[in-house]
Amino acid sequence: GEWFTDTVFGRVKSRDGMTCGQIFANESYFATFYPMDKKSKAGDALRVFCNEFGIPDKLVHDGAKEMTGNKTEFQRQVIKHDIRSRQSEAEQHNQSPAEGVVREVRRRWYRIMFRKKVPKVYWDYGMRWVCETMSRTFLRDQRIDGGVPLTMVTGETPDISPYLEFGFYDRVWYRDNAGLGLQLPGRWLGVATNVGAMMCYYILQANGYVVCCSTVSNPTNLELQTDEVKATFADFDASIDAML
Repeated sequence: GEWFTDTVFGRVKSRDGMTCGQIFANESYFATFYPMDKKSKAGDALRVFCNEFGIPDKLVHDGAKEMTGNKTEFQRQVIKHDIRSRQSEAEQHNQSPAEGVVREVRRRWYRIMFRKKVPKVYWDYGMRWVCETMSRTFLRDQRIDGGVPLTMVTGETPDISPYLEFGFYDRVWYRDNAGLGLQLPGRWLGVATNVGAMMCYYILQANGYVVCCSTVSNPTNLELQTDEVKATFADFDASIDAML
């Protein structure tokens, strides 16, 4: 079908050094996001997108030189995969039917960031999680019989198991050292799709760095009512604030 791609810039440089990201979307509210440290890597994002989801029939993009230059990686991928590309006019946002998807991704991320007080430097994890959950959410207004955007693209029923247990930036317990270490506090930053087993997640540590871990659990309501656990997570948040 017809697809749209655009470079989305973060307000700040992320903790991993990312300054922007390439988003691919269609009018069925499917979206996927690839964080980048510089906008010239838009072609690498297109290559990964083609490997993960397939080659788009038609791809609409703006006039950024990273996507229109003859010797760019983006154009090399377009020629290699024989993609029909079309450039939209400057400031003519109505020429892309997926502009509403991009706005919805931003809106959802800002809601999560303000509601859960997520530090801005983790925007790349947040945008990726928003796209993943939105693409796996049932839609009624797009089709008479409803449908899931990811199913419309791949034709397969998506497995939502990794996304059910945790919400973005939820307080969690995790164990390092291959699951044999002590129980430590952390924050949940999404599903590590290409790392480890299926139930592997990005976990924010107290030092501000992110690790991939599969031994993760939610603190119970009873635990969260105890002064000890409250103090543990309060110290965790204070250390994150001090680091930032």
